[in-house]
Amino acid sequence: MKEVSQKNFGLLIAYVVPGLVALWGASYFSDTVKLWLTSTDGAQPTVAGFLYVTLGSLAAGLTLGAVRTVTIDALHHLTGVGAPELDFSDFQAKFWAFNQLVESDYRYYQFYAHMSLAVPGFVAARIVAKGEWSDWRYLAASFLLEMVLLAVSRGSLKTYYARISHLLGRDASVSTSPDKRKTRTKEPKVTAHSAASEESSGQLSEVPKPGRVARW
Repeated sequence: MKEVSQKNFGLLIAYVVPGLVALWGASYFSDTVKLWLTSTDGAQPTVAGFLYVTLGSLAAGLTLGAVRTVTIDALHHLTGVGAPELDFSDFQAKFWAFNQLVESDYRYYQFYAHMSLAVPGFVAARIVAKGEWSDWRYLAASFLLEMVLLAVSRGSLKTYYARISHLLGRDASVSTSPDKRKTRTKEPKVTAHSAASEESSGQLSEVPKPGRVARW
């Protein structure tokens, strides 16, 4: 497996880590998943077990992404976080900046939003499997963590929308596009005075020269 770099770090925190938490919760009800995550009799982790955990975490993370789209995203949009209208006409020139915004802002939003879905699932699975309903401190800490994740995810989404709107928003594209500025500067300004000047100059050009005055 390749080392963690800037290119795959965003995908790792956005999908694999929340998926691993969800997979951990599923291990309370599945002996197979539990065998992937734990080793017995002091056995060393195997390549197959590591591959299963990685692929399982990725699959769980992608599933969390689908659930996030119809739950967390919808919740933030309904409570005032509006998605901006973007103009992709000059996207090729701004691709590098767009990719940087995704990696530095949107991936963190995905992490917080996915964790806000994975943590309640893990807590519920642990409580059902071990019967820890009476531990109010554990429930209070879980509820507090959930509120923090939702609040931070909302702030991260607002920051991403604000920055991507500044980069690809329709107003930003009109004001910053060099082609449109050049087109505007080259357009001639036609006024009533200029039109009258052109008409008078046209009439003067038709006046015959003194040496060619026609005889009446």
